[in-house]
Amino acid sequence: MALRRLPLDPNLEQLKNQARDLLADYVAGDAEVVSQFAEYHPRGMTPDRAKLTDAQLVLARTYEFPSWPRLHLAADFDEWDIFEWLLEKGADPNARAEVDDDGFGGHTAPFNAVVSQAYVCGRQKDAAMVKTLLEKGADTKIRATIRKNFRYTDDERMHEYREVTALEYGEQCHNQRWVNKAALELLRTNES
Repeated sequence: MALRRLPLDPNLEQLKNQARDLLADYVAGDAEVVSQFAEYHPRGMTPDRAKLTDAQLVLARTYEFPSWPRLHLAADFDEWDIFEWLLEKGADPNARAEVDDDGFGGHTAPFNAVVSQAYVCGRQKDAAMVKTLLEKGADTKIRATIRKNFRYTDDERMHEYREVTALEYGEQCHNQRWVNKAALELLRTNES
């Protein structure tokens, strides 16, 4: 199975639709999709037991992501309705992304709200997501090791940020155009 490539401007709604289609095709017995489930799902799965979350996991892994970190995606892509719904349903603002074999990952949703595609696209100019995450108990002391590059910029190289908090990640980010300054200021205030 060939891996998928995430578009430059991924849309969470489009990804959700892809997962729904993947589930429908799996239940219908599409041979290629059955093969994807066999390759990418960690537990034995049968079409009669498959749920949307199973299809989301398989889809994430075909995009070379270890899981479907919903709250992180909602923060990164400024999906307010989904963001609020996830928190209402008990999403943990301190849930960490998986750590890969090279030790990168472990970040939480505030990291995605501080350095985000939504900010550079002119959305999420305030600190509302970070404020909400803090109100829900986000721990600003959590450290993560992150590898990040930005495409279609002057510097497309991969940059590494080792053992940083969300605040430090934003302060050290190699492309400050992507950094939500209001979110940084709120994190600074919260730490003092």
